[in-house]
Amino acid sequence: MKKQVKNLFALFLTASMAVSLVPADAFAAVHDAVKDATTTTAYEKVEAEKKAAQPKAGSAEAAIQEALYTNTDEVDLSKYNLTERKAEKLTDKSLGENKDTNLVDVTYETDANGKVTTMSVEKDDTYAYALEEIDELAADDAGEDDGSGKTKTEVGQAYKDLMAFYESPDNQEYLGIATPYFTSKDSKGGPVSSLLSLMQQKIYKEGDPEEENPANAKVTYKDMYDVIQGYQTTLQYGIQLFGQQLLAARDEALAQIDDSMTREQKLLVLNDWLGKYCTFDMGAIQKEQDKKNDTETTEEAIQAMGETAAIALADDGQQQPTEEQIAYLRNMLLNGDLKTAFESTAFGALVRRNTICAGYTSAYTYLVQCAFPEIYKEADGKTWKKASEVNGTDSSQDKKDDNSSSENKGDTSETDKEESSSAAETETQAADGEDSSGDASSEKKDETTTETKPTYIVDFVKIFWRSNVQMLGQSQTFRNSHYFNAVKTDDSVDNWYYVDSCYNDIYVECMGRNRVETDGNMTHSYFLISHTSLAKQFDGNFDEIDTLYTDKATDTKYEDAWFTDAQGPISFDKDNWYYVQNTTSYSSGMSPSEQKPDQLVSLPRTAAATATSDSATVLVDYEKGTGAVKEGGDFLKESATKDEDVNDKIYPGLTHTSAYYGGALYLNADNQILKYDLSTNAITKVKEYNEVTAKSVADNMGTGIENNFTGMTFKVTTKDDKDAIHTVENHPIAGLSIDSQGNLNVDIATNYCYVDKYQTEQTNYNSGYSNYKFQGITIKRGGSNDNQEFMWSADFVESQKMSDVTGESHTHEYETVTVEPTCENVGFTEERCKTCGVVKADSKKESEAEDAKATGHHYIQYKDETYTKESDAEDAKNIVVDAIVCTKCLKAIPRKSSGNSGSIMGGSNDNSDELDIPDGLKTGHEYTGKITSLSDDKKTGNVTVSCDSCVGKELDFLDEKDVTLETKKDVEVTSKKEAEDCEKGGKIIYTAKVTVGDNEYEATTTEEAAAEKHVYKPKFTWADDNTCTVTYTCENCKIPETEAEKCEVTSEVTEPTCTEAGKAVYVATVKEDPNGSDEYTDTKEVKTTNALGHDYGEPTFGEWTEKDGKMTCEATFTCKNDASHVETVSCEVTSEGKDATYTEAGSVTYTATATVPEGTKTYINPVKKEVKVAQKDSKAKFAKTSYNLYSTQSGKVSLVSDYKQDGIVSIKSSNPSKVSVNTAGVIKAGVVKGKAVKVTITAVVKSGKTIKTVVTVAPTKITLNATSVPLQLKKSTSVIKVAKATLPGDQIASWSTSNKKVVTVSKSGKITAKKVGTAVVRITMKSGATAKCKVKVQKAAVKLTKIAVNSKKVNLNLKKGPKTYKLTATKAPITVVNKVTFTTSNKKVAVVSKSGKIRAKKAGKAVITVKCAKKVQKVTVVVKAK
Repeated sequence: MKKQVKNLFALFLTASMAVSLVPADAFAAVHDAVKDATTTTAYEKVEAEKKAAQPKAGSAEAAIQEALYTNTDEVDLSKYNLTERKAEKLTDKSLGENKDTNLVDVTYETDANGKVTTMSVEKDDTYAYALEEIDELAADDAGEDDGSGKTKTEVGQAYKDLMAFYESPDNQEYLGIATPYFTSKDSKGGPVSSLLSLMQQKIYKEGDPEEENPANAKVTYKDMYDVIQGYQTTLQYGIQLFGQQLLAARDEALAQIDDSMTREQKLLVLNDWLGKYCTFDMGAIQKEQDKKNDTETTEEAIQAMGETAAIALADDGQQQPTEEQIAYLRNMLLNGDLKTAFESTAFGALVRRNTICAGYTSAYTYLVQCAFPEIYKEADGKTWKKASEVNGTDSSQDKKDDNSSSENKGDTSETDKEESSSAAETETQAADGEDSSGDASSEKKDETTTETKPTYIVDFVKIFWRSNVQMLGQSQTFRNSHYFNAVKTDDSVDNWYYVDSCYNDIYVECMGRNRVETDGNMTHSYFLISHTSLAKQFDGNFDEIDTLYTDKATDTKYEDAWFTDAQGPISFDKDNWYYVQNTTSYSSGMSPSEQKPDQLVSLPRTAAATATSDSATVLVDYEKGTGAVKEGGDFLKESATKDEDVNDKIYPGLTHTSAYYGGALYLNADNQILKYDLSTNAITKVKEYNEVTAKSVADNMGTGIENNFTGMTFKVTTKDDKDAIHTVENHPIAGLSIDSQGNLNVDIATNYCYVDKYQTEQTNYNSGYSNYKFQGITIKRGGSNDNQEFMWSADFVESQKMSDVTGESHTHEYETVTVEPTCENVGFTEERCKTCGVVKADSKKESEAEDAKATGHHYIQYKDETYTKESDAEDAKNIVVDAIVCTKCLKAIPRKSSGNSGSIMGGSNDNSDELDIPDGLKTGHEYTGKITSLSDDKKTGNVTVSCDSCVGKELDFLDEKDVTLETKKDVEVTSKKEAEDCEKGGKIIYTAKVTVGDNEYEATTTEEAAAEKHVYKPKFTWADDNTCTVTYTCENCKIPETEAEKCEVTSEVTEPTCTEAGKAVYVATVKEDPNGSDEYTDTKEVKTTNALGHDYGEPTFGEWTEKDGKMTCEATFTCKNDASHVETVSCEVTSEGKDATYTEAGSVTYTATATVPEGTKTYINPVKKEVKVAQKDSKAKFAKTSYNLYSTQSGKVSLVSDYKQDGIVSIKSSNPSKVSVNTAGVIKAGVVKGKAVKVTITAVVKSGKTIKTVVTVAPTKITLNATSVPLQLKKSTSVIKVAKATLPGDQIASWSTSNKKVVTVSKSGKITAKKVGTAVVRITMKSGATAKCKVKVQKAAVKLTKIAVNSKKVNLNLKKGPKTYKLTATKAPITVVNKVTFTTSNKKVAVVSKSGKIRAKKAGKAVITVKCAKKVQKVTVVVKAK
């Protein structure tokens, strides 16, 4: 069945090609075709009929089809004896329903007899480009029929049908106008190859020696045909089933802009709207990553797509599709085999609302086109213009050597074969591009026609990533492609800028990778950025940027604009923009010195697009609580301080965001939503999130999708929801937003992470970790743990209508809610709305109850196995660090800080993993016992000993066997009854004691008690005459005391001693209690005479001694009444004096006082002890004993001292002209030439010490790549370069020539020969270093004197490697213009590219000939198999 259904796909598509908007009767027609083909016999019949309808090979019709549908412009028809009318009929028959298309323009030449001799076909530029690409993609020997089941002509015809589909005015409203990127030969996004990459089609031969080169793409006609038609089917059914949803989303986006906005403002609003409207399909990307080494073949993928499409409509001859069939087809697009194609279009972002970069870019393109009808539509504002009117009639746009290029940053040979995410990142505009060129050349031009000037303002750009990354400790090369937009903001100048609506939205997820996409977390770093800046930012991490705007996107005027400071969505009303600027809690990669406090600001909408945030009004500064705010600033400051000091050290990827609604701005701080009322400038609390429960919802966007990336599916629910899976307490808000539909989306930060599929929260977040390069030097700090376990931390998302929050939809009905205490905060009560949770103003009341006090932290110490490797070796182990974390609030004990400023560049080099553990910190589980069950007779029970603070906690380091120590069965249980009256019932308290290890635990539980007899307890009352009475109370209840009855009393007398008084002991006895059982006794003791007592005299004081750092003294007392009573006591020692400090010495005088044993009289030791205390040594010194600088270089010296208040009082240099220094420690070298100079820096510090260090200043040097070169008269060269400079970052200050008549040199180093002779060109660096090169100008051309290679023998190994070697040739002199060529003697053993890259093929030997002019070098290549 699979084979039959696979082939059925082609029939299904063919039957549906005639459908534009797929009306019901067309559904029925497709259905019938599918039904008829559900048996092999019927399928074969249909195939036979199709083949019979094809023209016979060699016929006139076949020749005409070849001209129409292949890369052929002219065909000879002279042998067919055709009249022009007959030829036209055959042409119309071949074109079918598309005979009126503008894609082809056919002309015929006839002989004298009126017979057609030649048919010429002028094709639309894009259509011609596609047909040319079909030839390039097919096997070299494919010809017309490659044996795959489809021919070249059929593929061309299928592509023509796709372009005709795009040209349909009915479809344009859903697809817009194609962009030039996919139709220009100057980009890699060719019409057919783009569609193939959409289906993960490999476009190279396996085993090809240069398989990385996209030019070697080899694909069967069958795969091309199926993918082209499959893509059309996706769009066709997308319009039919989801078209209205697409238009509704478009209208919602366009409603955000108005005519008063500038073009930049509209582009900004659409960027932010799109970021809030849709989410990134991380599941699709991760799915491809997971199967990267085990990818499904293209044939299987296409078969699955065809099978799904066929099944969707095959249902027992039904003429109308059932709801079930339509639902199946919708699901096929949203989640099934057509999902990849579907989400790569604008439908992905605007309908599915969960998409990839392709969907973002396509949607942004579509929205921009719709937002500017004056550019893309006719004067009626409804009819779309032809692509040629907008994009210009030259489909290739400007040529590469003029204005566009792909900027290479390394070996790009494999970029087009990337499989891990190319399907997710190949746009609908791949097909849109085909349409655009169709329009661009649909109006045929004669030789005198003037090309249409482009007016379009949005296009596509593609970057091919190549970056070395760490994923959970595993190093790998990230090599995916990524789409974004280019836009034009001003028609008066040809300047373009890049907009990446995808990365602007998902920076935290894609770049930081520490949290999933978060509502309100939006950077504007990639909005209106130049090509130059983007390439510089990503330098070293990509192969190339495929763009038409390399030289047009160089303007940087927007890169310091106000919106670049906004790290969240930008809100606005009719007058102002609102945003939070300079956010620091979000990991932006800035150094601490660049970070600024978060500020909520407003900016007039009249401000220029290039205005900076300096012109904004600060509504409130999060750090200070000040600004335009009049009330509540301190409240925000308090919460924001917790974010900065506490939350940001526990949870990654937090952001302070704002959102506008109804005249107010809604903010997040800590776990609270706050409201800034713009009319009163007052801040109040709206909501607080304490206990939050979540469930996983696959359709997290409510659009019918099945999101398989768990981290993005958590929705807030109630704790009693049967689907609830996780609950957290008092977690901060990661971000919030209010969308255009009036929904408040709040993301509660958690540390449930991808590493364990979101089962537990990760702990021990290392907020101080960083690892980056600065001026070529790697700066690493923060210890070993690089936080990889926190990758893609999840949010619990709550969405609710703002009309609920504001009380527009209902009247708030408040109830008192009790919030339990936390580790550091007391519990409180607060009135909150039962419906929406909104807080009643000023209703918070802190509880004074004992059990509402702050609980304190519950720290557990453990070994944290990180995902950081000990080395780069494959078998390297994970680094293990010590960690102490509170299981209640996740706070971790920080690492020790050395306080060392590190290098002269600043920043801490503290790489310590040692914890800064406070004295007396208590760690470990605190176990208690619980009776979990009782036996029937209540005499025994099961007791569990566990840590209450950890039970139920889902933390990565908690082990259940440690949380619950043991469950003991059949433990003996005692009971105690408590009741008002035992005979009327009450409750029984059961108690059990168990020993686990060395500790005993008591556990209790209670239950209702039945009525029973009292358990009496006697109470004896003694009279002054030593007689006694007894009364009884019940031990288990509260009945009144019984009446008194007399007891039988006996006595015994004892004489006094020195320490004990004389006494008489009386014993009272009763024979039975009121129940008639049990005998009780009681004893009374009466003193008859006093104890004789001690009579101590003055003591004898011992010597002063020091013990454990303290002075001690003892005194001995002897009793006069009994000399055997001797007591030695420790004296109370007091001291007075002055403690030693880091600035002066101190002294202490000790006095001992003895107190008489068992008395109050005291004696003072006449001998006092005086101790001198030396001044504390601050150990002050410079951080380094020596510093090294180059001439003109700056640095910084820093102080290290045990005295925290220590500081430099004065500082001086022994040679200020060579090294200057200021009190801040900044050192700056002067110009030094010749020998290095040593300068002593001397400082006096507050602790009185004089400290010194030595700064060595070395002169800078440079070396050129040549010291003497010949140059032909009137020729120019720029080959003279600085080969080596001792000062990193040193720059050329000037070029000069000794004789301008002989040689001139430009500011950029271009040397021009003016006259025969010799001149010296000198290069001077900003550091003062110079170097020169002699240039000899001659009339004759410069001749090659020598050619050298970097190796004369190369060894390659097919198994162990290396398999390739880069051979380089050096010409002498370097001004020779002759080119170097590389050839191999044996292509079966080794091949060599034009650039000299040698690749091993099989074992053996080969000789590489390196030739330049007449000079030759031979290189022997030996290839081994093992």
